Amino acid sequence: MLTPPTPPTAPTMVAGQQRRLPAWGWAIVGIVLLALLGGGAFALFGRDQATSTAETAVSTTPAAALLATPRGTMTTAAPAAAAILATSAVETGAIETAVPTLIADMPELQSTTRPTATTDPIEVAWQSSAHADAAAEAFVHWNGDDPAEIPTTCARCHSTPGFLDYVGADGSEALVVDEAAPVGTVITCDVCHHTAVETLSEVIMPSGIQLQGLGQEAVCMQCHQGRSSTVNINERTGGLDDDEISGDLGFVNIHYYAAAASLFGTEAMGAYEYDWSGYVGRYEHVSDYNACIECHDAHTLTVRAQDCAECHEGADTVGELHRIRYYEEDWDGDGDITEGAAGEIDTMRDALLEALQAYANDWIGTPIGYDATTYPYFLLTVTMTASLVQMKVIVT
Repeated sequence: MLTPPTPPTAPTMVAGQQRRLPAWGWAIVGIVLLALLGGGAFALFGRDQATSTAETAVSTTPAAALLATPRGTMTTAAPAAAAILATSAVETGAIETAVPTLIADMPELQSTTRPTATTDPIEVAWQSSAHADAAAEAFVHWNGDDPAEIPTTCARCHSTPGFLDYVGADGSEALVVDEAAPVGTVITCDVCHHTAVETLSEVIMPSGIQLQGLGQEAVCMQCHQGRSSTVNINERTGGLDDDEISGDLGFVNIHYYAAAASLFGTEAMGAYEYDWSGYVGRYEHVSDYNACIECHDAHTLTVRAQDCAECHEGADTVGELHRIRYYEEDWDGDGDITEGAAGEIDTMRDALLEALQAYANDWIGTPIGYDATTYPYFLLTVTMTASLVQMKVIVT
């Protein structure tokens, strides 16, 4: 078994181990889930500005935007530790962590290119998925670079050769991507079915925390984990006082589709966690629907919503899943305990944005906006609109 050095701040936790949180804390979890599942855009983390090409250096500390405040304070004002940060136009390298893997033999690499047209039902299903979308930004982002290649910091999750390099299936050292990957590939069958990943049962999250005792979901979690965490935010803001203005800070995005960080909560520490608060760990669902490919089709990647309807009446489409709620607590304080959990989260998301905007105006006198369609999402604005879609970005 190949085991990387354990970071000094990285405790080992067995999957499923939890710390309990009072009922109001579920409100905070809701915001965390939205932040991580919504493209990662709601995580205001400090971005390394050294490689930015367009930015305005105005920020406060600590750079934690997933504000872990008790219910009742969310709609009035953000805590003093909220981050109002400048934006960057370049995605920089974030924490690259090692993933232990049990690999006895390293076979020759199989084909990493996209298969041609087929009538095989599994391949047909895969070809309809985002993993096979050769025109997607996730796979063509580097096509215009010189040289046209996927850098080692990105290749693990944006190419089949990069992933196989990472797990050592190409005969190279495992747990690291040694070479930039060629453009032109997607996520093919080899990523999930190569013999080198058959025994994966552990994953190290960006926080350095090692999750153990996993099943097949360990393969999915190598990439669907985000790229930032409480640990590296603390490292960036260490030594700075609350609300201290620092031109050395900027946004760090947790990155996209960080489902594992959402699912494991404090066991992964993907969202920012204050040391004075408590957080819940892995969300345990029900038997047979408690892991990635038990709820998602392994090839199309779509949610098996019809299966949900067996317990959640009427929730037989992805849209209807937003109506599901299990607890009667009024997390968002709007008096509605019949709306789905998604409705509770929507209200708190709006309150969080309002609090961030108020904090920006109060501390630096500059409005800040959020646009889910415009990278890097949190933007300094000239004019504010209700939808925040038509905002203008200030860059220097």
